[in-house]
Amino acid sequence: MTTIQNELSLAERAELRQLETTISRGWQTFIQVGEALSHIHKKRLYREDFRTFEEYCQKVWNWSRNRAYQMMDAAKTASVLEEVGVTVAHEREARQLKPVAKAVAAAPAAQRKSVFEEAMQKAMTPTPAPAPVKVPSVKAASPALEPASEPASPVAPRAAVSDVALYLYRNATGTWRGFCYIGTTRYPLEDGLALDEIQAWITRQLGALKQEATP
Repeated sequence: MTTIQNELSLAERAELRQLETTISRGWQTFIQVGEALSHIHKKRLYREDFRTFEEYCQKVWNWSRNRAYQMMDAAKTASVLEEVGVTVAHEREARQLKPVAKAVAAAPAAQRKSVFEEAMQKAMTPTPAPAPVKVPSVKAASPALEPASEPASPVAPRAAVSDVALYLYRNATGTWRGFCYIGTTRYPLEDGLALDEIQAWITRQLGALKQEATP
């Protein structure tokens, strides 16, 4: 039963209708969808017909609670990075740049640009491979056991060459910096490359990966 305290005012109903229109039309504009969901959640504009935000998302949009929060987080990330001159084009990029945006948002306004560049530099630094673990030898028990056959060397998974994500930004000197994901592998880009040089580098890298994948 609807209680008086949960009834929306005329202004709230108009706002809810406008926000839901944005969501229904904005499947390709994740920022607008995420911001609309955030407003509905923050102001509890769902309260007249639903007890919780989770119930609202499930029954109106057929989204889980996690999916709704994922879109709200992506919109927040894009909004924070826009303040330092970075445009996030896709929700996937926003998810991957969330740690960078978190560091930027926590910094004073005057330092956010430098914090962004530092966080991006850290993200582009390859993680060193862990040192091999030396396994102590074990003496054979009596009776002697046949030595086990040498296990086959593990084969590293190949990148999906059709799955490419490129992240670029201009540093203080105006040159391009960034990194590229091919599949799940991250490749730092050389500083100072022009856009056509970056495109040519990606094309060469894809060609090399396709050759490796050819039996």
